[in-house]
Amino acid sequence: MHPLKTSIAIMALALFFSGQSTAQVYKTINPDGSVTYTDQALDDAQAINVAPVQQYSSPVNKTKQTTSIKEEEAPDNGAPTLYTDFSIISPKHDTAIRANTGAVTVTLSITPALNVSQGDKVSLSLNGQPVGAPSAQISFPLNNLNRGSHTLSASLQNATGETIKTTAPVTFHILKTHIKH
Repeated sequence: MHPLKTSIAIMALALFFSGQSTAQVYKTINPDGSVTYTDQALDDAQAINVAPVQQYSSPVNKTKQTTSIKEEEAPDNGAPTLYTDFSIISPKHDTAIRANTGAVTVTLSITPALNVSQGDKVSLSLNGQPVGAPSAQISFPLNNLNRGSHTLSASLQNATGETIKTTAPVTFHILKTHIKH
């Protein structure tokens, strides 16, 4: 075999196996005082213990986000549902949102799940005015919002339209690019 091909083959094998093993690291202080780190054991080199590489595995997100509530998610035993959590999770309070089209998606959190079999619904208000009819959704697209600050709130209503629970109001700010002519 040609010497060049042999050396290329050896280098390829060395590269392949180098990731699978750990090498010793050595520290040498040069005559000018500079420090050199190498993987070669020189005469005056000091062996250095290198800590293993830190690894991180992110936790699995176990939350489930839905955009519509199904009837089977909340049991219907005849008693009114006692909701323990009802909040706006998006947009966050006092958030600036760059949206040249004025589009924002509102996402709510409801615990336990909305009991649509008893007629419970969600009503959304923007700047004190209702947005659409009450529905069994927890995600609402808002479109064509003007630039500036907006206040958002939501309420849970039972089958007779009585308000069961209301979220804390959330203020958010729409930013749009402005081009002068």
